[in-house]
Amino acid sequence: MLILLACVGLVCLVGVALNLPGLWVYLGFGVLLELCDGFWGVDTTVGWLALGATLGLALLGEAIEAGSSILGAKAGDGTRRGAIGSLLGAIVGGIAFSFIIPIPILGGLCGLLVGTFIGALVGELTGKEAKEINVAWKPALFATAARVVGTAAKVCVSTAAWFLCTAASIYHVWGDDLLNAL
Repeated sequence: MLILLACVGLVCLVGVALNLPGLWVYLGFGVLLELCDGFWGVDTTVGWLALGATLGLALLGEAIEAGSSILGAKAGDGTRRGAIGSLLGAIVGGIAFSFIIPIPILGGLCGLLVGTFIGALVGELTGKEAKEINVAWKPALFATAARVVGTAAKVCVSTAAWFLCTAASIYHVWGDDLLNAL
């Protein structure tokens, strides 16, 4: 089971990099393994503490990714409307481009970036504090770049979660033997 958990985790990490819910799938798989421990005669595969920490890391990764475009728009001297537009644009773009570019995963990934840019741009061009196009592009560009950085940070957080669960599994399965061997 340990090798299966590690391999599923690696596949899920690739999913996270492609903006799929890889860490959530991995967490669900870990919970399922933990609930089924009695079926294969093991007391603990991953451990509830490690799974709880993974849940915390998953929430942190989502917050970083979602907040990155908002912070990016603000860093580019954007308005609140542009920051919210970047977040909403990413959601709408990720869904819409899945149909516009019918290549699995690629459409959604492109949609997130294009949607972040367009959402921030529309937010900056509308409302009471509307900006001119020659000024509005900067927060939109910053929001998009920050979205890329946020996704990379989420991959790092997901990698930490994978290492945590894998190390916990190694400890629970072979812990005493490993300690005695050292």
